Amino acid sequence: MPKDILPKEKMQAVLWSLINAGEFLNGYVLKDPVDTIAASSKVYGQVFQIHHITKEEFDKSFSYYRQHYELMKAILDSLSKRQPFANEQVQKRQDTLRKNFIKKAISP
Repeated sequence: MPKDILPKEKMQAVLWSLINAGEFLNGYVLKDPVDTIAASSKVYGQVFQIHHITKEEFDKSFSYYRQHYELMKAILDSLSKRQPFANEQVQKRQDTLRKNFIKKAISP
């Protein structure tokens, strides 16, 4: 692995954060098409800051992994395994909130 390419684990973490940031943008922020580019740039920039990388480092690494199919496949496979777990965690949290709400609603 070249030294200027993000290691596999770091790339997984960054991609996972970018996916979640995209979901956030699509679900809550991007209601007004005028703000789309500015909001997206800001949120994705924050993801890069959190992971202590630049957009250029990410772009170079992403390009490298795209050119190396097996490495990219391993990363994407690991991300697809995380999604059901994340959905399960969200569902458990929603179920807990729903139960607590019902308890409060029927309690005197």
